[in-house]
Amino acid sequence: MVIFAALLQNFGYSINLTVVVVVALVAVSWWGGRGPGILFSSLVFVVTALKNPPDPNQSTTVNLFGHMSVYALLLFITVLVSSRKSFERILRDQTDLLSITLASIGDAVITTDADGFIRYINPTAERLVECTSAEARGKSLGEIFKVFEEDSGTAIENIFDKIKSGRKVVRLETNVKLIGCSGASVPIINTAAAIVDSSGNFRGAIVVFQDISGRRATEDALVSSQTRTQQSQKLEAIGTLTGGIAHDFNNLLTAILGFAQLSLRKLATRDAIYENIVKIEKSANRGSELTQKLLAFSRRQHLDRRVIDLNDSISEILKLLERVLGENIKVSFLPSPRLEAVSADPAQIEQIIMNLSVNARDAMPKGGRLMIETRNLELDDYYCRQHPECIPGKYVQILVSDTGSGIDAEILSKIFEPFFTTKEVNKGTGLGLSMVYGIVKQHDGNINVYSEVGRGTTFKILLPVVDAEISDDIHITQPTLLGGNETILVAEDEESLRQLCHEVLTALGYNVMI
Repeated sequence: MVIFAALLQNFGYSINLTVVVVVALVAVSWWGGRGPGILFSSLVFVVTALKNPPDPNQSTTVNLFGHMSVYALLLFITVLVSSRKSFERILRDQTDLLSITLASIGDAVITTDADGFIRYINPTAERLVECTSAEARGKSLGEIFKVFEEDSGTAIENIFDKIKSGRKVVRLETNVKLIGCSGASVPIINTAAAIVDSSGNFRGAIVVFQDISGRRATEDALVSSQTRTQQSQKLEAIGTLTGGIAHDFNNLLTAILGFAQLSLRKLATRDAIYENIVKIEKSANRGSELTQKLLAFSRRQHLDRRVIDLNDSISEILKLLERVLGENIKVSFLPSPRLEAVSADPAQIEQIIMNLSVNARDAMPKGGRLMIETRNLELDDYYCRQHPECIPGKYVQILVSDTGSGIDAEILSKIFEPFFTTKEVNKGTGLGLSMVYGIVKQHDGNINVYSEVGRGTTFKILLPVVDAEISDDIHITQPTLLGGNETILVAEDEESLRQLCHEVLTALGYNVMI
């Protein structure tokens, strides 16, 4: 600026150098700050003094005072302008920091002016309301922030009016959904408050809200996991109780059956009590079958486990299933190629498939489809965290699905409990599924059921894979009772069983000690 003034003077223009210097200092202070402004002010003051020599008609004091006045004026302007510039820079930095902060937080933020028109909307809010900041700015809060009650679908009145009239924090309940511009809904929790300046004047409103979809999914998964754990513990407790009762009951039935059979051997068929003892034997056999089912549920039955291919075992059962289920039910089997081997009792696997198939038949009185599928499956840590009853590893999965009437959600949690049944009287004991549950658990596996009313049911069974060769068929021959003259000690706490063993073994020639 000074150089420009000198050039003008060379062309004959009369320029007040002090004015030029003031303008130059203002520019320097504006862009350079207080330090450079004061330094330049001092430099220009020296130059000004040299360019404007003292007036010989004035005293030295007057000339000096004049120059010092100009210098003081320059310094004042420099400090004033630089202070304003520093304040604006601090304000701009704080504004940028606030914008960055609001843009970085996970909560959605919307601010309005005193009339309820949107002034700011951060990126999280843009995503949830499905509207950009440029599109939202200048619109009313009610146009962008549309909230409804989840249960009734009733629109919630404009919260801006509540904020402005009450000047208080407004919190919406958790059963609130936000409807975006595309019509998609998101469950949210919301807090809104008034923006008031230091003088108490209402300057607008701020709305802060969160998408709780993820939280609800986590809570639902936690509740589901807790429910499964409680159900598993419940079935475990029932199994322990049932197993103890079944064991004692089985001892009594064994004695009843044994003495009944011994009595029948000693009676002629024409004897008057022969038929009565036959009826006792039949009833005892039915009771024995019942206790075997209870023992299966409580995982106390004997298993003849061997390494098998489930595809082969299920294929053998299919021929029997077609006769049991009838012609109006179509059975499909989808075996997975190269299925991994498992350690299982083939007879118990047959029991599982048969019981599930019979249940499916009862759910399809007018016919339908029964689908059995096998596949290899590997459970990872994430799945097992969601299903605490499972252990990570390789499994073979058996899926048994039907197109029947389905199972109501209230009933679904009870279907594995012993003696629980929805069938009519004399149409079932309620032990079929509990036996399936016990067999699967005794094989170190897991079973889950998925069903919807009117859309069928699917049972998913997981059996752990074993790294071993598949066993060949084993044929067991029944040994012949030869008898002998050795001495046998019978250790049994049930007196009736001790007496039975004594009588049977004595008849075979042994010396028996009880």
